[in-house]
Amino acid sequence: MIKRMDTGSPWVVSNNPRGPYWEGPPDGSWMGTRHYNLPAIVRASTAAPGYFRPEFLRIAAGAPPGLFVDGGVSPYDNPSLPLLMLATARPYRLRWKMGPESLMMVSVGRGSFRVRMAPGTRGPAVGMVARALLGMIGDGQALSLTLMQWMSVTPAPHKLNSEIGDLADEFLGGVPLLRFLRYDLPLEAEWLEQELATRTDARSLAEHRRMDHPGGMSALRDIAERAAERQVRPEHYPACFDLDG
Repeated sequence: MIKRMDTGSPWVVSNNPRGPYWEGPPDGSWMGTRHYNLPAIVRASTAAPGYFRPEFLRIAAGAPPGLFVDGGVSPYDNPSLPLLMLATARPYRLRWKMGPESLMMVSVGRGSFRVRMAPGTRGPAVGMVARALLGMIGDGQALSLTLMQWMSVTPAPHKLNSEIGDLADEFLGGVPLLRFLRYDLPLEAEWLEQELATRTDARSLAEHRRMDHPGGMSALRDIAERAAERQVRPEHYPACFDLDG
């Protein structure tokens, strides 16, 4: 996922040769997806505003390049929903068979947390705006997870909120459309203590959450490996998805 800022549109970029934008038109008025430079696409998809500069991609000969940033600033920071559409919706021309015995999606998070502010917090308005925007990204992730669990058989469902729980055995339209697995590391003190027996102070927790703190990667990797050992189970993957021979 990338976000084109000069047009305000999120882009789902894939190597699907049946997609409507795979081949460019004969008149060259725009460039087909097959001709995009893969390193540039990866660079654009990681161009988090405020951390990395935007990426400029050529869209058409003789036209100004498009201005792209990380798709995380769109509603598709978790790309599960657009990926499901790409695999099944008619315009993409793949039309994979749906159903929990035919289609399985595994989504791996990079760590999640709620953006909170203490009651009575005061400070510059720009700081409030920045934290509110970060909170919107988290809200988009939560909405994607809610919809995916609502549509799916989910062997290890996440609690979505206190009102609806995890929606286990509750299916949108009455029938599950796929099998869905979401592995993630909640960077919340309570979860870390309850699930991993790891106590962390507020300063350490704040450093775990920073994407611009490479010095904390070793500790974060240790926590992630222990979380994976607890979350990923062989029974999550039924035999119907094994490759034959």
